Amino acid sequence: MRLFIALVLFWWWLSLSAKEADFISDLEYGMALYKNPRGVACAKCHGIKGEQQEIT
Repeated sequence: MRLFIALVLFWWWLSLSAKEADFISDLEYGMALYKNPRGVACAKCHGIKGEQQEIT
């Protein structure tokens, strides 16, 4: 019975680590958003060359 519980817990732990590997990092998300802003471009508020106001 202990072996069964240990195997179930080990399988559960492996499934958790596999789920975490599916997510992208903040850097990868930022790079993807920079390449394809999906209508939320920084140029709308900051201007094309960043000459307009800074949003805080």
